[in-house]
Amino acid sequence: MVSKFNLWHKIIFLPFFKRVKTVETDIAAIKNIKGPVVFVMKNRGQLEYRYFNYLFLKEKISPVTYANNVFTYHWWPLKEMYQIFVWKLHKLYNEEFDATDVMADKLERGKNTLTNLSISRDYLFGVLKSNPINNIEPLVQIQKDLKTPITVVTLQFLYDKHPDKSERSYFDLLFGEKSNPGALRKFILFLMNYRRSPQVKFGTPIQLKEFLNEKAEENETAQSDRLLHKIEEDLCVEKARITGPILEAKESLINEIKKNPHFIERVHSLANELGKKPEECQRDANRYLNEIAADINYSYVHFAHVTLKYVWNNIYDGLVIKHEQLNKVREVAGKHPVILVPMHRSHIDYLLISDLFYQHNITFPHVCAGINMKFWPIGNFVR
Repeated sequence: MVSKFNLWHKIIFLPFFKRVKTVETDIAAIKNIKGPVVFVMKNRGQLEYRYFNYLFLKEKISPVTYANNVFTYHWWPLKEMYQIFVWKLHKLYNEEFDATDVMADKLERGKNTLTNLSISRDYLFGVLKSNPINNIEPLVQIQKDLKTPITVVTLQFLYDKHPDKSERSYFDLLFGEKSNPGALRKFILFLMNYRRSPQVKFGTPIQLKEFLNEKAEENETAQSDRLLHKIEEDLCVEKARITGPILEAKESLINEIKKNPHFIERVHSLANELGKKPEECQRDANRYLNEIAADINYSYVHFAHVTLKYVWNNIYDGLVIKHEQLNKVREVAGKHPVILVPMHRSHIDYLLISDLFYQHNITFPHVCAGINMKFWPIGNFVR
């Protein structure tokens, strides 16, 4: 990471970086870590890496001194750019370069490093992937050779709060999914969400020495596989805290329920009880399923957030939020299903809770509501 940005970097990135949101408890946890840290990213590109460079400088976190497959020459001030270029040439022609040795040397001296799991280069159409285990095995080997405990922390940059969909579109196939975009889609996401406050998420710190000692009898290959699984699980959980799980299409969800043998049996049993034909009960069931199943449109959600912000600050005296209680919900969201049980004094309850979660980057709740939502003109919009 650079210690000082050049003018070119400030013009391109700084206006955008100021809008990116972080979680204060995440930053505090990183600052409290003793010893060297290996930060792990899954879809690192220039934009993401540059932001974390900016964030580390802003929050006074020890910067990353080595990262695989990252080129930063063009973001340094001119004088430092020349010095680093000369130094790199000297190292290239006078010493044999080994990435693992460089990382080991940095960690031994208590410096932070960063490893990128699977992406070598960004392309317009998706990304070029490598096997992530190739970047994990050296980490296990380094920790076994070092007395100093290493802490592993995942990092991810989320362009929006929308969950991934279960069905991939042709656009996903061509330009990469939102969770793993190619350069063109990344640029489009950047433009679309520039003013909607994208966010970043740090994972739960993993004490690598303790993690390896849990199953010390395993060989390095098995330990590397276990560590990779732990890292990928942490990335999924931290993302789900904000976006929620993969969103299944309404039609797919309904079809899955209709094919369930228990559901089919209940429809026939109900038809016998009511003296109706099974086809009639099935039609009623289809109508109820279409009424109940969620079909979230995040364009509506963002518009509602802007509208409700006006309501909270003008119709009411404002909001009093206990952030420590919100953090408790954030800690379990993503790992476990969460059921919220408001007092339900009015329709405001679920609107307020949903908007509060959306504003504070906690997975958006699905609301269980009945036919009382069927009121004109805003019933359909609220649904």
